[in-house]
Amino acid sequence: MSRKFVYQSVLAPFMDDFVAAKEACGVHCLRTKWILLEIDSFFCQKDVREAVITKELVVKWQQTRVNDCERTLYGKFSVLSQLARYMSRHGYAFL
Repeated sequence: MSRKFVYQSVLAPFMDDFVAAKEACGVHCLRTKWILLEIDSFFCQKDVREAVITKELVVKWQQTRVNDCERTLYGKFSVLSQLARYMSRHGYAFL
């Protein structure tokens, strides 16, 4: 049974395209999809309306990850960083 990942935040189009680009290169990215779903949920909860990843938002998101160990957080930050770079290459800023 496969799970459909539906992103709903302002970053949803970028998340969908980012995942599609990784999969087109043959990368298995199930973990990435789950992490993006977590980030997407946070952006929806905070009612972010602009497709910009700010330092303040990243810090607030990190503060919600109280049960994640350092290694897990590192992996999540890595995915967030990859998404930000993807957005930057496509003309969107991250601060």
